Amino acid sequence: MIDSSLLRGNRLTTAGATEEVFFDAVRAGDVATTSALLDRHADLVHARAEGGTALHVAAWENRPLIAELLLDRGADLDARDDRHEMLPIAWANEHGHMQMVRRLRERGAFVPFQLCAAFGLLDGLAEAIAADGSRIDEVRGYGTALHFAALWGQSEAVELLL
Repeated sequence: MIDSSLLRGNRLTTAGATEEVFFDAVRAGDVATTSALLDRHADLVHARAEGGTALHVAAWENRPLIAELLLDRGADLDARDDRHEMLPIAWANEHGHMQMVRRLRERGAFVPFQLCAAFGLLDGLAEAIAADGSRIDEVRGYGTALHFAALWGQSEAVELLL
């Protein structure tokens, strides 16, 4: 829990310090402090640190309550990070937080075809293939959906794509 005196003290006198406290609260999963800071500074929901938004950080740290709070306050599910143009859902997958992946998807996160394969989202793969079977051979980034599934160890997705 972040020291609540920080909300009243000098640490919040500059935008940078406010963002620092905010991202510390997001990383720690401190819902009360994150909420209080958003009440005072609603634009923090769009702030960036470590190359991503607070939603990216919540996904990376597997903080589902923080992610829900941020989404309820207007966080962008489709925001891209500064370095690799990855989505928050991809940050969750990168750290193996599959529950967070599913939760963000349920909230409406866009999941490109190749990432459905990487994340093992079989229903998304099946829907895309049924709509347009030629997508199986579509190359994006460093390969096809099959490359993504194999790289991330999604054996069921690999079987579906073969």
